Amino acid sequence: MYNVEATLERCLDSVVAQLPCDLQVVLVDDGSTDCTFLIAADYSSRYPFMSLVGQPNGGLSAARNTGLEHAEGQYVTFVDSDDYLESGIFPKLMAMLEQHPGVDVLEYSIPESPNPVMSQLALSDAIYDSPRAYWLQSAAFAHSYACNKLFRRKLLEDENPLRFPVGKCFEDMHFLPSVLGRNPVVMTTSLAGYHYEWNPRGITATARGEHLAQLLDAQLRAADILDMQFMRSNCHRVPIDEEPFYCAMLNNQISVCRLMRCTPKLPSIRVRIAAATTWNMRLKLVVLRLCGLRVLCRLMK
Repeated sequence: MYNVEATLERCLDSVVAQLPCDLQVVLVDDGSTDCTFLIAADYSSRYPFMSLVGQPNGGLSAARNTGLEHAEGQYVTFVDSDDYLESGIFPKLMAMLEQHPGVDVLEYSIPESPNPVMSQLALSDAIYDSPRAYWLQSAAFAHSYACNKLFRRKLLEDENPLRFPVGKCFEDMHFLPSVLGRNPVVMTTSLAGYHYEWNPRGITATARGEHLAQLLDAQLRAADILDMQFMRSNCHRVPIDEEPFYCAMLNNQISVCRLMRCTPKLPSIRVRIAAATTWNMRLKLVVLRLCGLRVLCRLMK
C-alpha cells in the first residue's frame, strides 16, 4: 500500500541531509486531508531554514507556484513529497554552479531504481549554450522533469515571471520549454541524486486521452519555441537531429487519436526508416511514408 506518511518523512529527511548547504526550504501543504500538515509543521518547527505554507488544494502546479512566490535564493528547485534526495547532493551541485557561474539551469542524473517510469537517467557532463541543442542532443524532451533541475531564480522571475500552468497535466513539459525560450545556458551532469518514487495513483500511471492531448499540445508548443524545422509549412522531411523528438511526438499523437477519436495535430512529414529504434516504430514510419499520418492513426485505432 502507498504509505503517505513514510514517503513524506523520507523526503523531508533527505532534504535535511543536504547540510551543510545554505538552504531555504518552503514546505507547501496543498490542502492535504491526512497527516501531511502535522508532519510538515513538526519539521518546520525543528529546522529554522524550513517554513510551512498552507493553501486550499490546487494541484502540483499551484503548490510549486506558491513555493516560487516565497523563494528568495539565487537558485530554486523542486522536490515532490513522495521522492527523496541523495544525501549531500545539493552541496555538490552548488559547487558546480560556483565553478560555472554562467550556467542558468543545472540538470543532474537519476540513479537506477525498480520504478517502471524513471528507472534511470544517465546524463553526460556537458554545457549547452543553445537550448535547442540541449533539447535534441540530450533528448531533454524525454526528461523534461522540473524535479531534477536547479534553475537560476532570476531567469524565472525576469519582467514576466514564469509559473507552472494550473489545471494542466504534464506541467513540466509546459514549463521547461518556456524556460528554454529565455535562452539559458544549460549544464547536465552525470552526478546522480534525485530518487523518483513510482506512485500508482499519479498522473503518469493513470493518464487518459485528454491528459495525453495536453501533453501533445505542450510538445507542439515546445517545437514552436525551439524552432523545430518539422513545424514549418515548407518542411517535407524531418531533419536527422529532430527525428527522435518527432518520433516521440508521433507515438503520443497516435495514442491521442486512438483514445480521443480525433484528427492529428502533428504535421505529417516523411521520416527516415533508419530513425526507428524498434520494429514497431519502423512499421509506423513505413505507413507514415506511404499513407500519411491520418491513415496511420486510423490503422492504429
